[in-house]
Amino acid sequence: MRENVLFDALARGREQLLKQVGDCPLDKRYVVPTGFNNNILWQLGHIVTETDGLITRLSGENQTLSAEYKAFFVNGTKPSEWNGEPPSWNEILSQLKAQIPLIRRVFTGKLDTRSKDNPSKGETVEELLLFNLFHEYLHVGNIGAMLKVLGVK
Repeated sequence: MRENVLFDALARGREQLLKQVGDCPLDKRYVVPTGFNNNILWQLGHIVTETDGLITRLSGENQTLSAEYKAFFVNGTKPSEWNGEPPSWNEILSQLKAQIPLIRRVFTGKLDTRSKDNPSKGETVEELLLFNLFHEYLHVGNIGAMLKVLGVK
């Protein structure tokens, strides 16, 4: 795969995500809809946290997120069990916007690099970035469903 195709797909996916939540009313961002374990803020925080972990594991770059992100947004966490205040909506959106240019900068010319052991079993940077794209779209779907249930879309 040409790397620009992958990087552009990641950018388009992230743009779609940001557009999708761009007009989400404040009073709906923190509601856990019936049938869900998490809210829209958690979905966004989870995406940014997992993507940051991927970048860190693959590149050796320092994490861009504070340690508190993991406490709030790793797999298995949920708002009903949070202790303290999570990062703000605007902070998370800012991190989401910054990640794709970082991915492009860090991984240009390195898609064939062999990856270390990882949960998704991808063998190269390219395979792990494809997994990340798939993972993000799963959460975009969850957010879309939440917005419908909440009467936003």
